[in-house]
Amino acid sequence: AAEKLRSEEEAAAAAAAAAATAATEAKRLEDEQVVAAEEAGKARAEADAKLEEEAKAKALEAGTEAQPGPIAMWLDTIEEGFGARFASVFGDIGAEAVDDFADMDEETTGELKEALATVGATADEVASVLEATLAQKALCQ
Repeated sequence: AAEKLRSEEEAAAAAAAAAATAATEAKRLEDEQVVAAEEAGKARAEADAKLEEEAKAKALEAGTEAQPGPIAMWLDTIEEGFGARFASVFGDIGAEAVDDFADMDEETTGELKEALATVGATADEVASVLEATLAQKALCQ
């Protein structure tokens, strides 16, 4: 009986040692994952910063930094920030200056409405831009 008890104690001790070893290994692997995730996050942040820096350099090189066009300035009179958000839409439909609004027909106005919505303008913003565009068109004729 004593021998059986000793054998069971040895088995229990061996199981406890194996469990402790497994727990230590699990903790080591978890720590490695945390370190890898932190390193990946740092690398991602560095890559994003580099891309942003390159984009700024290209913009400066191209001379596009802080040079809003006439439509962008006009859009900002409707609401500050509209120029930066929506000026490219007008270029896409062929309007480079507010005088070009005189040539806008219903089809072009529809294209403008769709394009504004596509770039994220809300229904109210689309309505404001279209109303101002049509009013400007009337002044151009």
